[in-house]
Amino acid sequence: MRAGMNLVMNFRQMGLYHMLILAPQKSVCDDLWGSLPSLACVWWPSQFTSPRPNSLYNTMFSRYALSFFEARKVLLEKLVLVHKLNVLHLDADTVWFANPYPYFKTLYKDYSLIIQTDNPFVNAGIM
Repeated sequence: MRAGMNLVMNFRQMGLYHMLILAPQKSVCDDLWGSLPSLACVWWPSQFTSPRPNSLYNTMFSRYALSFFEARKVLLEKLVLVHKLNVLHLDADTVWFANPYPYFKTLYKDYSLIIQTDNPFVNAGIM
């Protein structure tokens, strides 16, 4: 979670404080709270331990990575569709040099979804 904490600190330097960290277990959140007690952190242990059927998808990628991908998508869906929140979804290995929100509210104001392409796919790390 070092990369995640680095991203949190990166955004806090820009004055952005509303973040939610997804962790695989409570101990990760406990460690993060040791440094930043006000940080929002959730964990979903069953997502990381539930059995997966044999498939090309399930054997091509690490189980740990797949668990994060799936949990993030379910969490993202709930935040947007159920709770009606605007969400900037980021992988922890991103670096930002400026606050992106002014662009979202001007250049991209007519868009509902902005994605990073990873041709020919959508990169799920930045949405």
